[in-house]
Amino acid sequence: MKDLFGQALLDYYLGDSENPLVLHNKFSKPDSLELDGYFFKADELDDFDLIALSFCEGKILDIGAAAGRHSLYLQQEGMEVYALDISHHCCELMKKNGVKNIIHQNIFDPMDQKFDTLFMLMNGIGITGNVPGFRSFLNRAKSLISESGILIVDSADVSYLNEEYQLPQKEYLGEIEYQYEYKNEFGEWFTWLYIDKETLKKVASEEGWEAQIVYQEEDGQYLGILNLL
Repeated sequence: MKDLFGQALLDYYLGDSENPLVLHNKFSKPDSLELDGYFFKADELDDFDLIALSFCEGKILDIGAAAGRHSLYLQQEGMEVYALDISHHCCELMKKNGVKNIIHQNIFDPMDQKFDTLFMLMNGIGITGNVPGFRSFLNRAKSLISESGILIVDSADVSYLNEEYQLPQKEYLGEIEYQYEYKNEFGEWFTWLYIDKETLKKVASEEGWEAQIVYQEEDGQYLGILNLL
């Protein structure tokens, strides 16, 4: 599978900002992603980031770390953080950029460590693809988290998109299909999950977790903290 996202981030880090990473969907015009937002700048972290990061404690796993934006902040704060990403290009980028602890693997691959904080920002929950995938992830996370550990996630209710566009029918409206385009290459279509607060709480409870919404912005993006029941 082509890793166009990781390649674009690595190229951008190495100085190539001329080629846009384009994100296609099946309901509206494609968009070019602002890659600069994936990189760490201490003075550009917004309130949402800082509030989420303030909950991190102990041994931390940054899941889907990408360019290591949040891992670098936590590392700078003297915390023990491990940056996990499935992308070889992202892991190479993070190494070049000074991330100390990098784990190159799929989150579902075997791992012999436990963590006090599991961390997924920038709608990192999207990697689970759909609601059943999120259920599978929650069960996987049970083997990675310490007894009193927490899982930090953010997401949003995207049902408003259906008012402006006719979204493709899915089992759950927040399962959005995307495709990357970079340097005239097209990746495979993939599904990215956006989950509303009530569905998050319901699914979490059914899978043995308690979910609390600790912060929400005007645009509907919210921050959730999950604990094992």
